[in-house]
Amino acid sequence: MADDWEVEEEEVAYNWDSEADVKPKETKETNDLFPEMNFFMNEPKSDLIFIVEGRRVPALRHVLMVGSVYFEAMFSGSFVETDKKEIEIKDTTYEAFKAIVWYLYSRDLSFKDNEGIDCDLVFDVCKLADAYGLPRLMKLIGEHFIKRMTTENLPFISKIAFNYNIKELNTKVKEFIDSHYETIVAKNMDYLTNLVIASDGHLLAKLVAKARRPPLDRIFHVRELFWPSIMKTTSLSDSFKKHDISGYLMSLTCFGCKSDHQING
Repeated sequence: MADDWEVEEEEVAYNWDSEADVKPKETKETNDLFPEMNFFMNEPKSDLIFIVEGRRVPALRHVLMVGSVYFEAMFSGSFVETDKKEIEIKDTTYEAFKAIVWYLYSRDLSFKDNEGIDCDLVFDVCKLADAYGLPRLMKLIGEHFIKRMTTENLPFISKIAFNYNIKELNTKVKEFIDSHYETIVAKNMDYLTNLVIASDGHLLAKLVAKARRPPLDRIFHVRELFWPSIMKTTSLSDSFKKHDISGYLMSLTCFGCKSDHQING
C-alpha cells in the first residue's frame, strides 16, 4: 500500500532505508509484567515455528490466540495450519512479523525505544496489524507518532494515519497542518507534493482555501482545477498523479506571489 518516495530535508529523524534488525528492548519490568516475554524468540520453549523470509520465528500458540482473533481462528478451527508445527508466512518481512509477535507477548511496540525508525518496517507492521485484527496496536502506533510529530516527519506520519485510518492520528495530523501552515508552505515542492498525497487532500484543500486574495478570475480558475476531483474521491492518490499535483501547487504559489506583490505594492 505504501509507495516509495522520500522527502529530502536537512534534518530527518527517521531512517528511510535502514536494514537493521528490530531489537526490542527487554527489561526486568517488562518481563515481570508480561512473563510471556521470557519465552519470546525462545525456540526450545515454543510450540510453533513461523518461517518468514526463510528465517524462524518461534511462538506459543496460546499467546497468539489470546491477543489476536486472526490467530484464534487459525489455531482453533479447521484451517490447515491448526495442527502444523511450522507455518510459512508470505507477503511480509521477517522484521515486521517479529514485531507483531513482540506486541502479542508484551502489548507494546518493538520500535518504541529505537533512535531511528525504519519507515518501511512501520508500514509493514501496520499492514499486518490491520490483517490480524489488532486495533490496539494501531492505536499504540498512533499515540507513538502523535508525540513525535514534526514538520520533517509529517509526510511519513500522514501516510500512516490516512492509509490505515488511525483516527486519532488523522485528527492530529490535520491539526498540525492547520497550526503549522506557514512553516509547511515554505517547504520545497517535493515536500508539499508528498504531503498533499499523504494527507488525503487536507493540505490541498487548505492551500486552495488560503490562496492569498488573487483576482477573482484566478480564484475561480484554481477552484475549477481542484474541487471537482476532490469532491469525487475519498482517496486523493487514486485520482491525482504526483506530477499533476506539483504543477497545481506551483500554480498556487505563483498566484500567491502575484497577489502579495499586488497587495503590498
